[in-house]
Amino acid sequence: MDGLDGVARNDGVPAARAALSGAGDGEADHLSPRLLALLGALTLAWGFNWTAMKLALAAVPPWTFRSICLGFGSAVLFLALHAGGQRLAVPRKQWRRLVLLAFLNITGWNIFIAYGLMMIASGRAAILAYTMPVLAVPLSLWLLRERLTRAKVAGLALGLSGLVLLVGESLGAAGAAPVGTLLEDFSWAHTVGLSALFGTVYNVLIAFAFAHWAWIKLATSLSVTAFSLSMLLIPVVGVFSGMLFLGERPSVVEYAALGLILASLATVAVPRRGAGG
Repeated sequence: MDGLDGVARNDGVPAARAALSGAGDGEADHLSPRLLALLGALTLAWGFNWTAMKLALAAVPPWTFRSICLGFGSAVLFLALHAGGQRLAVPRKQWRRLVLLAFLNITGWNIFIAYGLMMIASGRAAILAYTMPVLAVPLSLWLLRERLTRAKVAGLALGLSGLVLLVGESLGAAGAAPVGTLLEDFSWAHTVGLSALFGTVYNVLIAFAFAHWAWIKLATSLSVTAFSLSMLLIPVVGVFSGMLFLGERPSVVEYAALGLILASLATVAVPRRGAGG
């Protein structure tokens, strides 16, 4: 493992910011075979994770599952970063911001996702989860004073349309059992223990430790344009892995919502070249 050499080390923060902002001479948009393979692996890891979580949560309570995943996963990740020469010390003035971000983006996200996956199909959960960049637009206007562009308005409209389709269908089918859960569709009760073990181990080693290491590596090596493209494929992988391994059968409404949300992500998350904002 090469750790986070180059721009990913602490002494590469300016370069990392340049990569994240898409600045530079276009080198950040060029994917070497190694980075392309890492980007593909990250996309598959997080896309398939919706299925893996569904498998684990069939037998493991959400709080127990998340405690195991975050506890052991972070330990593996810290060991990997330390082995790669990454400094783990946090400047004192950053602790308040770090705690807030960790509570909202790690603790809150992971707990709510776990409970949500017990109520709906994994493919639908993946679609809903990737409305994040779109729903962040109003916050960016309010907190960051970003300019409201036509692309952001279009992206927000597309994303909210997809969200309305999903919520509307859910309300219309209130009281119905979730589509395609492993136990209901296949009666594989005898495999739940092994499946839950696989889902938990996958979350610790792949979805948390490896995927977060890969995310840091890619986020500090690529431009926003190149890096954001992988976001478009993660919910697609989530939907099709649910179909393949859990027997889920997305409805026409879910496919339509997926299309709308992918279009909104392409509009909001992937900046256009030469765009001023």
